[in-house]
Amino acid sequence: MSIEQNLEIIKNALSNGENVLITGNAGVGKTTLLRTLERDLEAEQDTKVVYFSGYEHQSSYYETALNEVEIAELINMKQGKKVILIDGLFSFQNTLTYVRKSTRIVAVEQNINESQLKKQMEHSRVADINFTKIINL
Repeated sequence: MSIEQNLEIIKNALSNGENVLITGNAGVGKTTLLRTLERDLEAEQDTKVVYFSGYEHQSSYYETALNEVEIAELINMKQGKKVILIDGLFSFQNTLTYVRKSTRIVAVEQNINESQLKKQMEHSRVADINFTKIINL
C-alpha cells in the first residue's frame, strides 16, 4: 500500500475512536509514515499532537522533559482532538499510564505480531490501551 493509502486508513481509524499500531521490519517506512501523519494532523484545527520517539527518549534528557510538558498539556486539554504518536511503544509505558481514554494513540513497534503484542501488553503498564487497528508494513 502507498503512504497515502495508509494515512487514509489511520485517519479513518482515529475518526472512529480507534488506536492504531503500525508494525514492520526496520527500514520499511514506519517512522516516515508517523512523521507524515504528524504533519497532516498538526494542520487540522482543534487538534493537539504530541510525538514521542523511543530513540530520542533514551538519549536525551531535554527531549524527555519536553515530552513530559507536552503530555501534561495534552492531558489537561478540555476540548479538541488529542493524538499521541509514539515511535517505540514500550519505551513510554510510564507516560501512557496517565493518558485519558479520549486521547487517540498511533504507535510504532518493530517486528511484533498480534499474539506477541497481546502478551507484551498484558505484562506492561499499557495494558488498558486497546489497539483495534494494526497495520503491518
